[in-house]
Amino acid sequence: MAARACIVAGERALRLFANAEAAGLAERGLRHVARLPEAPEKLVSRIALLKIRVLAATGPGLRSLPPIEDAIADATTAAEEQGLQAAAATGHYLLSILHQQAGQIEQAEASTLRAAEIGRNADRKIQAHQLANTARCLLELETEIARARELIAEAGDIAQSLGTELCELHWASGLLERWDGRQAQAAVYLARSLALARRSEDRWREYKCLTWLATLHFEMARYADMHARCEELRSVAARIGEETPFVDALQALAALMTADDAADEALESALARLRAADDKSYLAYALNSAASFYCRAGRMEQVRLHASEALTVAAKIRRRCEIAIAKALLSAAANSSSAPEIDDDCRASIALEDFSARARAVLRHPPEPARRVPTAAPTPGLQT
Repeated sequence: MAARACIVAGERALRLFANAEAAGLAERGLRHVARLPEAPEKLVSRIALLKIRVLAATGPGLRSLPPIEDAIADATTAAEEQGLQAAAATGHYLLSILHQQAGQIEQAEASTLRAAEIGRNADRKIQAHQLANTARCLLELETEIARARELIAEAGDIAQSLGTELCELHWASGLLERWDGRQAQAAVYLARSLALARRSEDRWREYKCLTWLATLHFEMARYADMHARCEELRSVAARIGEETPFVDALQALAALMTADDAADEALESALARLRAADDKSYLAYALNSAASFYCRAGRMEQVRLHASEALTVAAKIRRRCEIAIAKALLSAAANSSSAPEIDDDCRASIALEDFSARARAVLRHPPEPARRVPTAAPTPGLQT
C-alpha cells in the first residue's frame, strides 16, 4: 500500500512540476518495494517507481540522470522472464532514455527496438504507443530511418482502427516530416503532440515537444514563434529550479541571424553551459548552427573553431548528419571544392538520401563565404 501510494503521489508530483518531490517519493517507494515478497506486482511497482525517478530528472535544464541503469536493466530482465510485457517494454523505454542522454547510440537503438518488439504482445493501444515511441527514438538518434517510417505507419493504422490519438505518434510523425524537409507539416504534428501532452499533464513529453518546436521554428526563421516557445520552456524550467542552456543557445543563435551585436558573447556563454551539461546532441547542433552563420558572414576562423568542435562531439555519438554538416562547413572554410567525406566508422550508408533534408541541403550546396555580414534571414536550407 505504501509503495502504491508513492507511485500515485510521484506521478502527481510530476504533473505539478514538483520534480524534486517526485524523485524523493520514487526513492521512498523503492525502499518499500525492496521489502515486498517476490511477486509480479513487485516488479510492476518497481519499474513504475524507476520511471518516476528517471522522468523526475528529465527536464528542459538537461540535468544529469540518476545512476540507476543497472537497477532498471535488472527489473526489465526479470519482467521479461515473467512475461510482464508492458512492464518490460517500459523498462526498455527507460533504458533508451538513459542511453540516449549518455550518447550511447547503439545501446539506445537496441533498447528502443526491443521495447517495440515486446510491446507487440501488449494490448493494441499500448502496442501502438510503443511502436510510435520507438520510431520517435530512432528519428532522434538519426538511425534506422526506414524502420522508423514502417513503425509510424503501423502505429498509425492501429491508432486509426481504435479511433484514438497518441501524443507519441504525432511527435514521431513531426520528426519524420522534419527529416524529409516538410517543415510546415512537421510544425502541425508537433503542435498537436504538445497539446496532447499538456492535456494528459505529461510534463516530460511537454518539455521535449516544446524543445522540438522551438528548434523547428528556428530552422524556419520564425524567430518570434521560436522565442515564444523558448520562454515557455524557460518558465517551466524556473518552476523546477533548472537552467536552460539549449534554450539560451537557440535564442543567441537567432540573435546572430538578426545581426545582434551582443549575440556572440551570449552564444559562447550558452555553449559553455551546454558543454558543462554534457549533452552532445544539442551541443553539436548549436555548434554547427553557429558555424553555418559564421561561414555566410565570412568569419572563417569562427567557422573552423565551431565546426571542428561539432565534428568531434558528433563523432562521439555517431550523429552522421551533424558529422556531414560539420565537414561541409570545414571544407567551405578551407575553400575546398571537394565534397566532404563521411568517416567509415560513423556511416550506415553514404547514399545522400540517407541524410536528413537539413544535412542534404548543406551537402548539395555547401555555404559560400559572404563578403559582408548578412542582415536578412538565412537561407532555410543552410540554417543548420
